[in-house]
Amino acid sequence: MGIKTLSIVNTKKSIISKEAKYNIYTEAGPEISVATTKAYSCQLIILYLLAIKIAKLKNIINEKEYNEYINEIRRIPEKINYILNHKEQVQKLSNILVSKHDVFFIGRGIDYSICMEASLKLKEVTYIHSEAYPAGELKHGTISLIHNDVSVIAITTNKRMHEKTVSNMIEIKSRDGSVIALTPNDFNVEDCSKYQIYIPETIEFFTASLAIIPLQLLAYYISVARGIDPDKPRNLAKSVTVE
Repeated sequence: MGIKTLSIVNTKKSIISKEAKYNIYTEAGPEISVATTKAYSCQLIILYLLAIKIAKLKNIINEKEYNEYINEIRRIPEKINYILNHKEQVQKLSNILVSKHDVFFIGRGIDYSICMEASLKLKEVTYIHSEAYPAGELKHGTISLIHNDVSVIAITTNKRMHEKTVSNMIEIKSRDGSVIALTPNDFNVEDCSKYQIYIPETIEFFTASLAIIPLQLLAYYISVARGIDPDKPRNLAKSVTVE
């Protein structure tokens, strides 16, 4: 229909890149695992850069703001390395979740988007039933599923939404659900959660790049503990061949 299309892909000469008018390649390198991790992280960076550039061209942000965003993106790899070097808390949590049958993820705004990717990773490589829900919809039915053998991972990285998400965590805790909070270092969640995963602080637009790392690790460690090959989960293929 003449509409301009842009692809953001990792593999050159893929069907998507051939069909699109414009292409941005993530250059993540070959990814052997069926459950993609680094390609996802690289796609996020490309989307950040694209959004920031468009915002600058439209004069939504000024030169100073533009440079601040770019400089923070450059610091993301260092902060990811920090998470990887302090993964003991994630390993301990994997031992707690390995026998669970149901795990829920809740969050608001960007945090909900992180929940969806984290839930997908968990179900893909551990075969544990997992669902992501917007935290604001928790009381519209979902809360009836909470009991003492259910774990809920609450992602709260947005200061404007933090208090509302905390109120959801308190609701879950009062119903004997086990709450795991994932949050930046400067957020206080110890009173409303049983376990905590802390990530370095960053500009709120970029929290997805840091928050997803411990959740990918969590899925990996649970998968290994359950005797599953996380690189080759059952029923999944690297390329989708059916619509």
